[in-house]
Amino acid sequence: MRFPSTANSGEARVADPTKEEHWSVHVRDDASEFVRRLIDLSVEANLVPDRDFHYKWDEYADWQLDVLKQSGLQPKHRLLDVGCGPLRLGLKAIPYLEDGGYFGMDAYAPYIDLGAKLIVECGIEKRFTVLCSSTFEFERFGSLFDYAMAQSVFTHMSAGQIRECVRKLKPVMRPGATFLFTYFFTPHQRGIMYYGVQPMIAPRVLDTALFEEIARNESITFEASPLPHPAQRVGIFRF
Repeated sequence: MRFPSTANSGEARVADPTKEEHWSVHVRDDASEFVRRLIDLSVEANLVPDRDFHYKWDEYADWQLDVLKQSGLQPKHRLLDVGCGPLRLGLKAIPYLEDGGYFGMDAYAPYIDLGAKLIVECGIEKRFTVLCSSTFEFERFGSLFDYAMAQSVFTHMSAGQIRECVRKLKPVMRPGATFLFTYFFTPHQRGIMYYGVQPMIAPRVLDTALFEEIARNESITFEASPLPHPAQRVGIFRF
C-alpha cells in the first residue's frame, strides 16, 4: 500500500479551535510514508501524535494479525476487534479475511472517524462493520465470532469493565472460539483522561487472579500465554 504524503516539511500543523494561531507538530525524520500520512490525518482530527500509537503502528498491527494466525485464524473466520481504534488491526485483517469477516467496536468516536479515512487511503474495498459503543454492545453486530482481539484495551479498563466485557462477549462467541488480549501487571489503579476528553481507568493488576476469576464465573478457560508481545503480556480466553 502506498500513501500520499503531505508532511514533507517535517511538521504537521493543526488549528487550535479557541485561537487563531496554529500548533506545529514535529514529524521524525525516520517516519515512514504511511506514518506521515497517519499523523496528518490524526492532527486534522485533533489527535496528538504519540510515540507508541503512531510510530509503532506497523509493529503492533503486524503483531496482532501474526498471533491471530498462529492461533488458527483463517480467512473464512469472523473476527471481532474489541477496542478497534482507528483500525490498526483492521487495515491488515480486512484484506486477509473474506468479505464482511471483520467487525470492530470502539468507545472513542474520533477513532472511528479516523479509521474510515484510513480505509479510503488504503483503497480497501471489502465490506466490514464498525460500531461506536462504550457498553460492549456486541449483540448489535448480529453475528457469532470465531476469534476476538483486545490489544492494549484491558489496560484502559477497570476490573469491573473487564468483567462486563467478557460477560457480554460470551454470548457472541462460537463454542471453541478464542479471545486474545494483552495486559500488564501494575500495583496501582489510576484514572486517565484520554486525549483530554475520554475518561478511562488503568486497572490494578498484580497477577492473573482477575482473569482466572472471570474464567470460573463465565465457565470458560483462561491461559497466560507465552506468546511474546512488544511491551505487554498476552492472555487467552477460550469459550
